[in-house]
Amino acid sequence: MKKFNLNKEKIYVSSFDVLKALNLKKEFIITLDGQLKFDFKDDELIIFKGSFPPNGLLGSTPTLKSVLGDGYIVKLVDNQFEINCAGAWQRVSDFNIVNAVYEDAGEGINEFDDKELEQIGWYATDFDITYRDIVNVIEQSECDMILLCSEIDEDYYLFNGLAFINDIECARDRVRDFVITKINNKLSNDSLYKRDELNDDQLEALEYFNLLM
Repeated sequence: MKKFNLNKEKIYVSSFDVLKALNLKKEFIITLDGQLKFDFKDDELIIFKGSFPPNGLLGSTPTLKSVLGDGYIVKLVDNQFEINCAGAWQRVSDFNIVNAVYEDAGEGINEFDDKELEQIGWYATDFDITYRDIVNVIEQSECDMILLCSEIDEDYYLFNGLAFINDIECARDRVRDFVITKINNKLSNDSLYKRDELNDDQLEALEYFNLLM
């Protein structure tokens, strides 16, 4: 897993590319690695999507800062614009959330956007295996993924994140193996999960994971 923390990372964009965007007035994106693109895919991870407006009153020229808007800090460093997105988490989240497999607001994960992961998670809860347990497995695995987040650890801890999993089959396999192992362990060692005392939902979960005997 790769973590991209907006509170630590800065994005550098070529001033030449910004000037081109200013002149063309076309819609563009700025990616996490600082590429300014006019031709782009809908699933690219970005910090901004928009365009330069026409010149303002008296011919005033809009700046990159004015186009990005509140929350972004922009400085010109040599031939590049340095962009700090620490205060723009909500904007960045809004640009990317449609492609996220899950959203982690620190307080919990409500659902997985991937249908199979969601189904595994749904049945796992019948054995008190939480979505947080599942997310920990995904994030500690070797599966190809990026966690785009705003993480602060000072006098208090704050975390907001979006997960983008490139190898979804890897994540599904790791999660399914983890859940099956946990359920088997509970069936063997936890008196709360005796096979002959399971409820209908738990039996349905066993059927889903091919654990009925």
